[in-house]
Amino acid sequence: MKQGFVEHTGQSESVEWYTPPEIFKTLDLVFDLDPASPNNQPVYLPAINWYTKEDDGLKQDWYGKVWLNPPYTRNEMGLWLQKFIDNGNGVALLFARSDTKWFHEYIPQMDSVLFKKGRVKFLLDGVGKGSAQAPSILCAMGKECSDAIKKFDGMYFDIK
Repeated sequence: MKQGFVEHTGQSESVEWYTPPEIFKTLDLVFDLDPASPNNQPVYLPAINWYTKEDDGLKQDWYGKVWLNPPYTRNEMGLWLQKFIDNGNGVALLFARSDTKWFHEYIPQMDSVLFKKGRVKFLLDGVGKGSAQAPSILCAMGKECSDAIKKFDGMYFDIK
C-alpha cells in the first residue's frame, strides 16, 4: 500500500460499508436524499429519496438535506465531497483520513466537523463486521446539520 497523501483503499474488496442505525438515531434527522445508497437500502435509513450505484449519484441532481456515506473508491472521494459542499446542506460520514489529499482539500470547506470518539461499527454488505478500519468524522453543511453532529461523543469543530 502506498503511504502519505493517497486515497485509502482499505482491506475489503467491497465499497458497500453500510451506516449502522445508531448513527441515524443519534442524528435524529430526516434527509431529503441519500445519493450513495446501497442497492438494498436499509429500512432504517431516514431518507425520503435515494440514488443507488445504478443511478450514479454523481451524475444526478442533489437537493435538500443530504446524507452522504460515499463509496470508498480510489480517486472518487473528491467528486462526492465537492458535490456535497456545493449542495450546502447535509451530513457526511467519512473516515478520518488526514493523510489523504481529499481530507486537506475538502474538509476545510465544511461548516463543521466532529471527530467521533471510538470506531463506527459499519455493516459490510449489510452484515455487522465489527469496528471500522479507521476512525470516523461527521462533516456538516448547514446549521441544523451542524447542531445534529454535536450530539455525538467526540471533538467538534466549527470551521466556518
